[in-house]
Amino acid sequence: MVSRSYPFILLLSLALMVLLGQKYLSDTDKIYGKNNDYGAKVNGNTALAGELESGDTAVVEEEVLNVQKEGFCSKPESAHNYTVCENLPLLPVVCGEQAEKREYDENGGKYRVPNIVHLVRVGDMNFDAVMFLNLRSVARIQQPEIIYIYYTTEKPTGIYIERAEREIPCLLWVKVEDPDSVDGIQLSVPQSRSDVIRFTKILERGGIYVANDVILLKSLDPLRRYSFAAGREREDSISDGIMLVEPNSIFAHTFYQESYLEALRSYNPSQDDFKYAQDGLFAFYRQHMRDDVHVKNDYLSRPPSLEGFGATVIGHWDLSQHYALNLQLSNTFTDRPEPGWVQTAMEEELRTMDNVYGEAARIAYFGSPDLVFKPGEIAHDRMSTIKLNPLPNIEPDILEHEI
Repeated sequence: MVSRSYPFILLLSLALMVLLGQKYLSDTDKIYGKNNDYGAKVNGNTALAGELESGDTAVVEEEVLNVQKEGFCSKPESAHNYTVCENLPLLPVVCGEQAEKREYDENGGKYRVPNIVHLVRVGDMNFDAVMFLNLRSVARIQQPEIIYIYYTTEKPTGIYIERAEREIPCLLWVKVEDPDSVDGIQLSVPQSRSDVIRFTKILERGGIYVANDVILLKSLDPLRRYSFAAGREREDSISDGIMLVEPNSIFAHTFYQESYLEALRSYNPSQDDFKYAQDGLFAFYRQHMRDDVHVKNDYLSRPPSLEGFGATVIGHWDLSQHYALNLQLSNTFTDRPEPGWVQTAMEEELRTMDNVYGEAARIAYFGSPDLVFKPGEIAHDRMSTIKLNPLPNIEPDILEHEI
């Protein structure tokens, strides 16, 4: 015998199903719709939705949405900066012939710096998870025509290089001679040999140089309008870890020939290191400021500064305006955490890592700094982030002269 209350219960159940369906659509709209945190395409570039330049018309990238839908991701109403996904929303890499060539900016002006990337590996360097992330971030976010990797010994092997070559179609390994001298100057430290290869290649071809421990966070296209662009890492230093250089840039060529090599000529090999490329670049820029040379004060090579990699482990910096994160693994202080674990950490370990390194890694892998939890895990928002204190503007040297 059917209870008289059964139709009422059935109607009530149907109403609840409709409400829950609307709630599900509302939540998924936050992920897949107008408020998508994971990526939008602007002039062919993938960028974080919160970092689009004013005036850009952002169209949500269909490929990004498909990846997240396949991952069955949802964002609870209470979540500010975490997402729950059944499968990790790993974004594909599009570069080389697969990517749209970008020779002109949104106003029709031709970029001075070609969209090609250079990296240098001197000696026997391990190819670990950091270097994989380095290449993946540059390829996915900048979408360059090609990534040149200059190496001096043997091409690396192992699981990370194998995955890099599977996922990144624009890599080109180029074996070069390890220079022991230049212009009669003995190159006694690896850093100077790397500098010589770096400046020689980037002046010849032009393009974007990135160090092996840089994680790119958003497109460098706005800086490709200049003949030379770099960023400060502290008040009295301009980093050479990320440089954008026009082919045969007057500024870069003059610095290399007349300042860098001259300093190298008088270098005392008994010293621990040769850091003139960054410290000398700051002094040179003060004396040779030009309209076609641009130095970013805060958002290209900071953080970290002197703290090195330790700052990315214990810090919670706001990276929302940053172009890149330069890890500076070699600068870790003795009282900071050792970076050993970072050499093997991949997306599965980094999806819930609540620090600056995890934040940057998730942008490279998933297109968003949000923490990514799986169903059934205890989910929580990221810790609050802090903004960098801005550096004072660089004042020209009183001995300024034209070049």
